[in-house]
Amino acid sequence: MKLTGANAVTTPTNADGQNFGPNWLVLILPYVEQGPLYNTVASSVNIYMSTGDSGWRSVRGQRVKTFECPSDIGADTPWAGITGFATWARGNYACNAFGIHQSSTIGWTSTMGGITPTNDANPPWPIPGVPTGANGGGVMCINWGAALNRIEDGSSNTVMLAELRIGTVNATTDVRGTWALGYPGASVVAAQSSWDCQTPNDSNSQSDDVGPGAVDAWQTQMGACTSCPFQQAQSRGRHTGGVQVSLADGSVRFVPNSISEQTWWSMCSRNDGMSWNY
Repeated sequence: MKLTGANAVTTPTNADGQNFGPNWLVLILPYVEQGPLYNTVASSVNIYMSTGDSGWRSVRGQRVKTFECPSDIGADTPWAGITGFATWARGNYACNAFGIHQSSTIGWTSTMGGITPTNDANPPWPIPGVPTGANGGGVMCINWGAALNRIEDGSSNTVMLAELRIGTVNATTDVRGTWALGYPGASVVAAQSSWDCQTPNDSNSQSDDVGPGAVDAWQTQMGACTSCPFQQAQSRGRHTGGVQVSLADGSVRFVPNSISEQTWWSMCSRNDGMSWNY
């Protein structure tokens, strides 16, 4: 069995104006009792990689309760898009693209196509306990998904999905928690254990790099770089003390905010070869 990619793109970048394609949540619609909704855009999905067809985006405004966490708030206010004229429904679940955001690599694109970035020798923000050269491969990346039997660290040791919080301070412009958009913070966690984006629900200012429109609400564990492109996003939730994740074997774990950055790295990397426990 092979996982779907985080997002399909014909020209992979982290810019906010590119013609991005359907994300992983659009692709799994038929498997979560949303077959009729998927069928309305199936032809567009099937030809996107060859033509760049954007017809699949017509599902973007449809609320899917399965994709919403009852512990969060904000699902009633859609994201208005970069131009302010679109309507994108909200969601709370992200796939794990992982990767590393350091001086030598950009988090979101660092695992594109299944590439494995490695930890820098002297990064600007050292990662305690993670050795130089440690692998930071994700499981669902740009145009690539891992085969479950090829996850080097094992499916029971690797995060596949994690929860997100909907951006509510400036709700119409904060992209975080937008189900049909395959970007960091919207439906993807990326580079969530490097630079200033370190552990679940971190309180760092400018932690999430999620494009224009976000609000740097670090006081409420929703820090964002408002001048950065889409390249990095942490797992965040309103559950007391931590976040829920699904490992690649389908099991669910509660990860405390107090987890060490090294352990969080090991949980999210598919191929660092390090064991973890908490």
